Amino acid sequence: MNESGSDYYQENQQIKLSSNNSNYWPTTGWNLSTPESQGINSQRLQAMDHFITSSGWRLSIDSLLIIRNGYLIYETYPSELYDESERHHLFSVTKSFTSTLIGIAIDKGYIGGIDDYILDFFPNRTIDNMDPRKQNIKIEHLLTMTAGFEWSDNENFNPMWASSDSVQYILDRPMSDSPGSRWNYNTGASHLLSAILNQVTPNGTLEFAEEFLFTLLGITDYTWSVDLQGNPNGGTLLYLRPRDMAKLGYLYLMEGKWDNQQIVSRTWITQASNPSVVFPRYMSTFSGYGYQWWDLFWGEGYAARGSYQQNIFILPDIDMIVVTTGYTDFNPISLLLNYIFPAANYIILHPFLHLFIIINALGLVFFIPFFINDKGLKKKLGYRKKDLKFYKKEISSK
Repeated sequence: MNESGSDYYQENQQIKLSSNNSNYWPTTGWNLSTPESQGINSQRLQAMDHFITSSGWRLSIDSLLIIRNGYLIYETYPSELYDESERHHLFSVTKSFTSTLIGIAIDKGYIGGIDDYILDFFPNRTIDNMDPRKQNIKIEHLLTMTAGFEWSDNENFNPMWASSDSVQYILDRPMSDSPGSRWNYNTGASHLLSAILNQVTPNGTLEFAEEFLFTLLGITDYTWSVDLQGNPNGGTLLYLRPRDMAKLGYLYLMEGKWDNQQIVSRTWITQASNPSVVFPRYMSTFSGYGYQWWDLFWGEGYAARGSYQQNIFILPDIDMIVVTTGYTDFNPISLLLNYIFPAANYIILHPFLHLFIIINALGLVFFIPFFINDKGLKKKLGYRKKDLKFYKKEISSK
């Protein structure tokens, strides 16, 4: 599709749908609607089209989709490297799919809960660098990136994926921290979640995903790379079409319900999308990290997020999902704030917001302290405010 997003939908004005049509679900495909019929100012979207096509971002953005009230109101593929029929590498957006599968597995009783100790799922393995801290890692710690392994994605991801046994590589890593005491981004932790699913479900992670998530959402065109033991990579290497990426966002926007079926519990949606680890508002466009989801600090919203600006933004305040894919860095936050939110008459005010846009656009490295956003967990971990430290983390992730 070479048309700009707004031009494409201006030519499809025969579809004007009500947002309260309870019989419509996008299982077989998204229904189209004009922006105005869903309360969106198309002139603002046309201004965004002009900005994208007249700037260097045109070659950086592989897709940009906007869903409002359940209808696809905007879709464009500026780089012309992809169209709506082609799969795209999701990078770390994969993590949010893996997290969802964990929630479904807990709902169905394959996993007892997030307090299950992970080593109990690998009883036949001999694990190096054992100590009491490793024995205390729970599923929750994998979900929230607080497992405590000595790990850097830049240094450890490629050796892990190239190893003869990727799960063993992760489990053998030494511990640097007590579980739950420090946030450290770790794609290996996400891969362990997939390996656990592979252990506990009758036919493994892939068939579980297909039966209880992909097929129900109408996702039939995908690839997901597996390790030598057949575990899909829980943290990356899932390929989907952008329209299918949006379906995960819609599932969360609908609190886990799809076509009158509760695919994943509303409780899981709430827990996964709210931050367990909280970042300071003056340091990041993301205020915290949930169960493999990033919490937005401006307004009510959260995102699945991957390298090179693969994103699923979920914005319950305005009943909106925004999907982006790309292969070089651009700044979707700027598009949200300067074009998409104004088009929906949704204004975000924060004194540091534009500074964050500049920081993200430059790809700078920043330092983020964190604290656990759960009083009971703080007490259980013996957490104290004096324990706050600053940790270096790159903005982009695997």
